[in-house]
Amino acid sequence: MAASPKPMQTLDHIAHLVATRHHDGQIRRMAAALNLPLEIDPDLALRPDVGARIAGQFWADKSLWKWADRDDAAGVRYRVNGEAMEGLADCRRLAAQVVALAC
Repeated sequence: MAASPKPMQTLDHIAHLVATRHHDGQIRRMAAALNLPLEIDPDLALRPDVGARIAGQFWADKSLWKWADRDDAAGVRYRVNGEAMEGLADCRRLAAQVVALAC
């Protein structure tokens, strides 16, 4: 089984998607929502503070908190990846670690 991504790996993935112009429409919407020039300077997404804002906005846009608050990792995963449920066990394990840290 592959190791779960660390938070910075996830932020690096977000930054990579922005920097490589992956999903240009989403980048435009994210840039507008966060009032950031991501289309002009995609390297902004490499900054941890900006990557965290992008991730938070993504969660807000998809209302993922509704499923996360119910401890429904499968519901969150479905809304992010559609039918692909690979890595669901890792998501559940990581979510439990985050909850443990927050309590």
